[in-house]
Amino acid sequence: MKNYYLTQRTTLPIAEDGREQLDYANPSFPCVLIVADVSRMRNQEVPWHWHDDVEIGFVESGRTIFRVNDTSFVLNEGDGYFINRNVLHRQRLHESDHCELVTIIFSPGVFSDGTGSKLYLDLVLPLLADTDMDFCAFHADVPWEADVLACMRRILGYFRDRGDGLGVELRICGELAFFWQKLLANGPARDREARSLSMKNRKRIKSMISFIEKHYAEPLTLADIAEAGHVSPRECSRCFRAILGESPIGYLMKQRISEAAAMLLETNKNITEICYSVGFESLSYFSKTFRQHTGVTPKVYRKGG
Repeated sequence: MKNYYLTQRTTLPIAEDGREQLDYANPSFPCVLIVADVSRMRNQEVPWHWHDDVEIGFVESGRTIFRVNDTSFVLNEGDGYFINRNVLHRQRLHESDHCELVTIIFSPGVFSDGTGSKLYLDLVLPLLADTDMDFCAFHADVPWEADVLACMRRILGYFRDRGDGLGVELRICGELAFFWQKLLANGPARDREARSLSMKNRKRIKSMISFIEKHYAEPLTLADIAEAGHVSPRECSRCFRAILGESPIGYLMKQRISEAAAMLLETNKNITEICYSVGFESLSYFSKTFRQHTGVTPKVYRKGG
C-alpha cells in the first residue's frame, strides 16, 4: 500500500488563504490518515484552517476542544467527529497534557464512483452543500454513533496493516461508504439561527484571515483588516469574535508569535531581527507578548525551555 498513513506532525501546511495543503500519495485514491499528538504541534494546537475535502476522526487518548466556526465542543477519549469541506476549524488541548488524535481526510468521490456519478450527485453532494451540516460529534453511548466510531477504528486498522494495496483500498472505500450512509440517515437537524453562519460571513472571514497571513509583518490596523473583508471595523470585530472567538488584533498577534516561534527554532536570526521581521516595533513589547502566548521568553523558548 502506498504511503497514505502519516504520523506525528509539528506544523500544518497551510496556504495563505487558510486552506490546508493536502498531498495525497495517489490522486486516484484521495484519502490520508494522520495520527498526531496535539501537544507536540506548534503552540500545542492545530491552527485555524479549512480544506476542500471532508475530515473525520476520533480521540485515541487525552482530551481536545474543537472550535468550528462559532461553535466549540469538547471531545474526550473515544469520541469522534465529522467536519464538512470548506469549514473553518481549529483544535487545542483541553484539561489534558496531551491528545492523540486520529484524523482521516478524504474526498467522497473516492467511494462514489467519481464526482460526476449519479451516486455522488444524489447522495454525496447534497450533504457536502448543506451549510447546516458543518460538523457532527460522535459518542459511544449513542448506538449509531458507536457504529461510526467502530468504522473509523477499522479504517485505522487497515491503514496500519498496510496489506495488499488493492484489497486495503477497497476495504477503506467500503468503510467510508458505510460512514456516509450512517451520517445521511442519522445526522442531527441543525438550528439555523444558533448554529450556522451565512456563506457571506464565512467568505469575509476567509478573506480577512488570508490578508493577515500575507501581511502580518506589516504595521496593520483594525481598519486594514476590515477593508480586506469589505466590512466596517465594528463588523470585522463582530465576525472575528463570533466565528473565531477572538479579536482581529488578537488573531494577528497570534500569527506573529507563531511565526516568531518558528524562526527561533528554525533559523539563526537574533531575537531583535525576528522581532522586527514579524511586525513588532518594540523589542520589549515583543518579549512581553511572546511570554503571554507561550509562557516563556523568546530566549528561553529558543533554548527549548
